[in-house]
Amino acid sequence: MSNQNIETFLTSTNLNQNYKLVCHDVNNRTGVNIDRYPGMERQFQKMAQIVAKKCNANEAHLSNLNTKLTQESVKYFCQLIDSKKAQKRQAQQQNRQAGNNGQDTRNVNSSFNEQHGFSMLNKNNDISSSYNDMLQQRNDSLRKNDASSRVFEQPMGEPSRVAHEKDNSDLTKMLNNMMLERGQVNEGENPKVLPFNLNDDMANMLSGEPGENLPLYQNVNDLQSSDGVNPMARVEQMEKERQNFNNVLKLSDMDKAKQEQMLSKMRTAKGESDIVMERAMLQKQTLDNTPKVDPAELYKISEDAKTKMINRMTNNAVSSNDVRSLAPLVDNLLMEKLFTLQRNLQPDYMEKVHYIIVNSIDRDWYNNSSETRYDFRVKFKPGSDYNSAGILDLYKNITSVELVNALIPQDNVLIPFDARPYLDILHFPYLLLQIPEFSDVFRGTNNNNDRAFSVLIFDKQHDSTVLSTDYISGTSDSIVNSAPKTQFYKEYRKTFYKFTPAYFEKKNYYNQPLGSLNQMTLKLATPAGENINVLSDVLDISALDFTGAISGLTEANFEYDLSHSYPNDGSATGRKYIEITTTTRFSNKLFRLGDNIKIQGYAVTGTGSDNTRFTEFINRSEGHYILNTDVSNLAAGQNQGFLQKIYIAPPGDLNATLSGLDASTYYDETNVNTGNYTSAAKLINSNLQTHYLFKITTREGDVQQVTMPMNI
Repeated sequence: MSNQNIETFLTSTNLNQNYKLVCHDVNNRTGVNIDRYPGMERQFQKMAQIVAKKCNANEAHLSNLNTKLTQESVKYFCQLIDSKKAQKRQAQQQNRQAGNNGQDTRNVNSSFNEQHGFSMLNKNNDISSSYNDMLQQRNDSLRKNDASSRVFEQPMGEPSRVAHEKDNSDLTKMLNNMMLERGQVNEGENPKVLPFNLNDDMANMLSGEPGENLPLYQNVNDLQSSDGVNPMARVEQMEKERQNFNNVLKLSDMDKAKQEQMLSKMRTAKGESDIVMERAMLQKQTLDNTPKVDPAELYKISEDAKTKMINRMTNNAVSSNDVRSLAPLVDNLLMEKLFTLQRNLQPDYMEKVHYIIVNSIDRDWYNNSSETRYDFRVKFKPGSDYNSAGILDLYKNITSVELVNALIPQDNVLIPFDARPYLDILHFPYLLLQIPEFSDVFRGTNNNNDRAFSVLIFDKQHDSTVLSTDYISGTSDSIVNSAPKTQFYKEYRKTFYKFTPAYFEKKNYYNQPLGSLNQMTLKLATPAGENINVLSDVLDISALDFTGAISGLTEANFEYDLSHSYPNDGSATGRKYIEITTTTRFSNKLFRLGDNIKIQGYAVTGTGSDNTRFTEFINRSEGHYILNTDVSNLAAGQNQGFLQKIYIAPPGDLNATLSGLDASTYYDETNVNTGNYTSAAKLINSNLQTHYLFKITTREGDVQQVTMPMNI
């Protein structure tokens, strides 16, 4: 954490903000705005590096670092400014003392005004004499410089800084103070300010010959000779010199004697040589003394040097080209710029929420017997040949997956040895939903909790009654049973339980969104990780046929009283049930009166005229409701509620007035070859399916700035 605080402390944004505070505080204390001097900001950045290195790890908080840097830097800058002011006052005192000793060039009758920066005469009547003295001093100085032929130029072979060291004028001192204030010299040093002329490097650059000490002005003698001369006469003289110069042959065409003769003519009366001609002579001598080299040899040398340089860069220089070798301040600035660039180049995103509903009946229950209502798989954007549960969309850049709630049917744990207990899923404290594709959501004291995606607890109950309670009260007029039975409390109730996540938990992808979600495997289990019910909700059909006329059936063989047929049906005694015989037995606690079943794969062969109608009726997507089953017998040695036959309604619809059967819609096995059943049909109980509601959040590009909505 301390490294992160130090990186944040050294960012340019943080340092700029602190530097502004320091400038404001220093200005209030000393009256000097250090923000005008770039050197002060560089010193401030160096101090920031020192504070970051020397700060203890336990105290490396951003607020502590900023406070310490601000205090130390304000103290340092204030001391530096006070020191410079003291030096300036000391220098002024020394100048005044030197003036009193007769070393100042000002007139003795004048006094120096520090406020205005110039000398003031003590007496007005001395102006004429002082002016004459100043002119005399100026003429003496000019004659002295003319004698040495060095008025403005520096001595040959002597650096410009030597001349400056001998200069003690007020102009030099003023330049010295200006450079100190601008931060062009480091604090604590005794700066040596260059004079107010071109330095050696600049003069060499202008002359074109590096290494030569050349005077600043190349026409000093011309300037002196033209002083006080009529301009028109000077123009005529220059024109004559130009014409004479054009008549002279080129320097390269002359021999050495003529060159020396021409050079002597071009020399001035005071012995000063022309710089341009000397440079031309030097260039010609250099060309004459340069040996002739074959261009092929030069090319070969160049190629060898290039090859050596490439090899050195490949073998050695790559390892030394490491950004870690940069100065810490430069390194931090570069990293800050890189992060800022990456953030600016990132597109804007928006969180989009998707809701999906999963129903276990949509699995491939007809072909895949390994999947159950409590353990099945859901695929996203499956292929055209996929027949199981699937979602048409494929979600990408997923940031979170959350279970909103689950609707679980009224199911029970069966005890084959004793059919009396009715233990439905509410007797568990909670249920575990495991999705292997999403891990690290829960941690618990056993492996079942570690694999859990969500812990489901009971929330609400959604149910409806198949029959009014008045008809199952045990009276003799019951239309369900002539002698009603009370096998279990919820025999005539269709119930679904709503379960919600205990902690509203969800799978979050914090660092990087999930690229795509291809499938989810949903496993609902007890707290011990066991299956809620091992009995299947899918049954194989071994036979499907019409019963005999209802009037001829023995009511004692049925679990519920026989149907009274359609309203106002005069032929009620002749109507029939459709009897479905299953290959395996089923529990009367799973397949009950009023449950909806769906059938697939039923087909018959033969020439019956109603074969096609009957096949479509049996395989219809809305399914059929259970109207009766064979009787359950809990006596010793009997079926104990595990049955084998289900009875559903035959084809037939009511007429338009709902007063009776539409005769054209009813038919029986007369024209249907039910005996030619191919034994491939299966049925599933729709009332035993699980339902899950998920919320998936994805990160997508924000196009609101591009597709801005308009109110029309």
